[in-house]
Amino acid sequence: MPSETLLGMFQLPMKISDTIHLIFAVSFFVICGLNSIFLFTLSSKKPKDMEAPKKIRNWIYRISGIIILLSLIILGILMKTIPAEDFDSRRLVLIFEIIMLASFGAAWIIKGNTLFKDSIGV
Repeated sequence: MPSETLLGMFQLPMKISDTIHLIFAVSFFVICGLNSIFLFTLSSKKPKDMEAPKKIRNWIYRISGIIILLSLIILGILMKTIPAEDFDSRRLVLIFEIIMLASFGAAWIIKGNTLFKDSIGV
């Protein structure tokens, strides 16, 4: 019996480590997408009473969240439908992770009132 490669601090077999990583990565990106769509868009004002910058920010948050969730879905579909020998799965995953992280990063920067600030004293 060949010895199985153990990974990480907990010395888990590679298959178990990959499964745990996948579960937590998917959970992280789903939470990022849902935060962008639902949490970042919260306001005490009704949509008709919101200032233009808040409406722009909400639009950006929703687009960011949709990009994250669609990227996750597309990546899952591609990984299940394209045979592994036909593409470099690590490169594909990296590209989609960069897209999702950049999308959430843009929403996070805007949420920090760096861009599209509300006017003061109105």
